[in-house]
Amino acid sequence: MEDDSFTRRNLLKTGVTAATGGLVATTAGCLGGAPGVSLLGGDGRYTDWLVAPDKLGDSDHYSFYHLRPAAFADHEDQLGSDNYDQLEMLFSGPAERWTGVDFDEVTDLVSFGPASVYTTEVPEADVVEDLEDEDFDDESDLEGYTVYVSSDESVAVGVNGETLVWGRESYQGSDAVDVVERVIEAKAGEEDRYADENEHFTALVDRLGDGDLVYGRTREESDADDPANGEFRDLVARGTTVSLDGETADMRWALVFEDENDIDVDDVKEYVDENDGSDGTFDDLDDVSVSSSGRSAIVTGSKDADDLLS
Repeated sequence: MEDDSFTRRNLLKTGVTAATGGLVATTAGCLGGAPGVSLLGGDGRYTDWLVAPDKLGDSDHYSFYHLRPAAFADHEDQLGSDNYDQLEMLFSGPAERWTGVDFDEVTDLVSFGPASVYTTEVPEADVVEDLEDEDFDDESDLEGYTVYVSSDESVAVGVNGETLVWGRESYQGSDAVDVVERVIEAKAGEEDRYADENEHFTALVDRLGDGDLVYGRTREESDADDPANGEFRDLVARGTTVSLDGETADMRWALVFEDENDIDVDDVKEYVDENDGSDGTFDDLDDVSVSSSGRSAIVTGSKDADDLLS
């Protein structure tokens, strides 16, 4: 069965995989444009940061997410303090670990593979002072960024005003500085991006739209066929969007197939029906709709904000 839960502890039932990739999953505690995109780092789209996966290691795929921590902080009362504290703990990453940047001071965060990019309200001088206190050294300059590296060279960060580009040493062979530099170059249009190399990625982010949390990943074409457990033949990408609206969270799941003829809406309805019970992906979901558009199947619904982590 493919895990559609959001956190490593299955705390947030939003249809997002447990392997939330990047620095959050591996280092937490230790270390205007087209549809589906939003601003990050002052201009451009969050997808502009997502360098082609094969530039970061020996893979054609990785998971990614775009999060607006400040938006979740604004909804702390609706989420409930305990739930919000869990969310903050689960998404705390390298900026919180090595600098004085707090979760609620991050306006945008995009994380993918061994990299994450923060837009923060904390002054650059304060970030640099914290890095130096943690024995990070000035390594290089690139596209207006000063790149710092940890004493053991396992973590690097590029700093430019409000934007922090973090990278870690990859199990697939990329060193931390190389990760940071390739991400910065992707944003500058000087390195291939995910969208340049994978049409399924582009289809996915278009169908996911914008939100306070957007998660997704591409994959090799699936040959599995177990709709009740969320496994669909010819599936090539999937993801989830969460948009907070007062006491309500609007939800969207997108399933992208190789071809529109591969979609069986009845299979997707079976998936929803079989997973709407206690602790299921679609538990507590109201106003559920299942539809298809092009080569994507779409599930939408809403739930109480305080049920997101229940």
